[in-house]
Amino acid sequence: MSQSPSNFAPWDQAFLPPAPVWSGASRALLRPASDPWATDFERDPELNVSPDYAATRAWFARLDAASDLIRIEVFGTSPEGRDIFAVIASKDGATLDPAKPVLLVQAGIHPGEIDGKDAGMMLLRDMA
Repeated sequence: MSQSPSNFAPWDQAFLPPAPVWSGASRALLRPASDPWATDFERDPELNVSPDYAATRAWFARLDAASDLIRIEVFGTSPEGRDIFAVIASKDGATLDPAKPVLLVQAGIHPGEIDGKDAGMMLLRDMA
């Protein structure tokens, strides 16, 4: 792999064309900013905000408390010493039955790759 010039940041994408404006049918799935369950992403008029670690944890704790379909489990520790959580959604009381298929979705693992976390928050909210 070649080295980048010192004046070129690896995240600088100025060579790419501008991103198209999003105006797909899925926009209708967004909750209004006034909805108590709207995510930070949905509350932002530019749809360009994602909650930090503490706000994400607080939102999921509230979702867990509000729904019997959601359970949160710690399954590891990050290099920074923070708990790594799994949010489990299940119709049978959020229990894991080895006889049932499981879908694993990873999101929010790297900074700057957050849209999956926000979409996951919206999906889990709508399921719960």
